[in-house]
Amino acid sequence: ILLLALAILATSYVRQALRAEATARRELQRNASTDALTELPNRRAFIEALGRSLRRAASDPSRKLGLAIFDIDHFKQINDRFGHPAGDEVIREVGRRAGISLRKRDLVGRIGGEEFAVIFPQADLETACMVCERLRLGIADRPVVYEDTIIPFTVSIGVADYQPGDDIDHLMARADAALYDAKVGGRNQIRRAA
Repeated sequence: ILLLALAILATSYVRQALRAEATARRELQRNASTDALTELPNRRAFIEALGRSLRRAASDPSRKLGLAIFDIDHFKQINDRFGHPAGDEVIREVGRRAGISLRKRDLVGRIGGEEFAVIFPQADLETACMVCERLRLGIADRPVVYEDTIIPFTVSIGVADYQPGDDIDHLMARADAALYDAKVGGRNQIRRAA
């Protein structure tokens, strides 16, 4: 009877340990793919999702795919003037507003410092630009209030659509070039890739 009780107790401990290990593994996976500041997909997770979207678009010529890259205009000045905690709050708010402005099927991720990207599945360039305009306005229309300070900010956005033969690097480079055009053209605007 004592051996049976010990076996039951040992089995219970093993089950608890296995559950704790599975929970820890899920938490590690979530941490590895999520940006800690915004809780959006991080660059690695976003690139993996973009790769899956590109494969789907490449396998079906009728499937459209858009990509936007955007960043916060004059972000260094925000950090310098209001401090890094205020800059972090602006980044968090951009992530929140992106989630509200985009369609349910779109995926936004934080791919670097103040830089974000959006995958627009089943969207041509026109649709992606229309959604990006909603995002741009949703950000520009409301400043962040941080500790009695009002911080106005805007974003510049570059948009590209999938072209046959595009890989991740080429599609992102075209969207990034359009983002550069938006910044050079005056910021707080959207530019389409050539």
